[in-house]
Amino acid sequence: MTEESGPSTALLRLPSETEDLPATLRLIAERLLDLLLSPTTIATHRMVAAEMTRFPELGAIFFRSGPARLLESLAAFLAAAMARGQLREVPPCIAAAQFIELIRGELGLRAMLGVPVEELCGVMEAGVDTFLRAYTLPAPPDH
Repeated sequence: MTEESGPSTALLRLPSETEDLPATLRLIAERLLDLLLSPTTIATHRMVAAEMTRFPELGAIFFRSGPARLLESLAAFLAAAMARGQLREVPPCIAAAQFIELIRGELGLRAMLGVPVEELCGVMEAGVDTFLRAYTLPAPPDH
C-alpha cells in the first residue's frame, strides 16, 4: 500500500469549507470509525504494541507516519471552521484529539481486545453531538 493509496488518504483530504458543519463532522466520524476499527488498523496497532519492547522507537515512528498526520489534518479542518466562526476558538490539535476519542469511545479498546463491537452509530452520533455541544458557539441573543 503506497502513501497515496492507504485507507487514511481519503480522510486526510478533508473539505476546506463546509456550510453544514454537523453533517460534515458526521461524515468524517463515519470515515474515522471505518479506519480506526478496520481489521488492518487493529492488527497494526497490536503488532506495534507487541514489538515495542524489542524496538522502542517503533511506536514513535508509527505515530508520526499515521496517527499524527490524521490529527494534523483534522486539526487543520477544525481550525478553518474556527476561523469561519463555526466553532469556538480553542487549540485545534486538542479539539481534533477530543473529536476522535468522542466518536471512538470504548469501541477501540473493544476491537483491540477482540470483544464484539456493537452500536457503532450510537457511539458515533453521541460523540459528534457531544463535540458540537462543547465547541459550537452560542447563538447570538435575539433583539
